[in-house]
Amino acid sequence: MSSEAESDFGAQAFQNYLSLIETHWTKWLDAIAGLDDDQIIEPGTCGEWSVKDLFGHVAVWDEVAASKAASILGGQDQPPFTETLDEFNHRTWLGFRDRSQSDLQAWMLESHREMVLALQRALPAADDIRERVEYATIDDTWKHYDEHRSQIESRYGTRS
Repeated sequence: MSSEAESDFGAQAFQNYLSLIETHWTKWLDAIAGLDDDQIIEPGTCGEWSVKDLFGHVAVWDEVAASKAASILGGQDQPPFTETLDEFNHRTWLGFRDRSQSDLQAWMLESHREMVLALQRALPAADDIRERVEYATIDDTWKHYDEHRSQIESRYGTRS
């Protein structure tokens, strides 16, 4: 098999990854679409967090994914976390908890758009770079959306 054919396959596999992200993003949006304002602000969907809190939380992790992709594409190693995930999530929550529902939802949508653009920049990269980007971002993207979508569906009985 030629290296060009291998590269084409790698690019297609990464395009499939991007499609997977969008499929699960749509399911996430569908899960929150049917909720009323009281359900969105009610604590307890994810621990003590409300769906409103999840808007900010998902935005943060989409920004993390975009940052990871940019670092990898820039030839830099992603710096290790200096805190646990729970500490990071709590610290970032403290930074957005007082923002309005509409502001958090707009931030979530914009962060997702920016993250997708950051990942798309990996399409022309070498196979090993695309693979590193996917590996570095998979838990921050579609798997993350599914985790919180299932919490919403369990709590409110919605199905996307």
